Amino acid sequence: MIDIEGSEFDLLLNEKIFEKFSNSTILIEIHNWVDNFEEKYTALLRNSFIHHIVEVIKRVERPTLHLEELRDFTDDNRLLLISERRPCVMRFLKLTPLHLYAL
Repeated sequence: MIDIEGSEFDLLLNEKIFEKFSNSTILIEIHNWVDNFEEKYTALLRNSFIHHIVEVIKRVERPTLHLEELRDFTDDNRLLLISERRPCVMRFLKLTPLHLYAL
């Protein structure tokens, strides 16, 4: 799992890293506020496609209505309790080794 606050591009822009981890499933949190994001993201995807199948992990909302302890909280306060304080909607990728799809 890679969650290094934008430095994932520094690590993963070297295509040889994907070769080293070609037998590993990789989860990446993508931080889109880095300089030259589009260029870096495109390069990351291009490098990863050599050894991995890339899937975007879909965001799911975390429900709170089933939590009895939070029934008397306002909507805003319930949502604040489950907030991760992310600056925007984050993108997560799952990279699965290509050879697992060849079976």
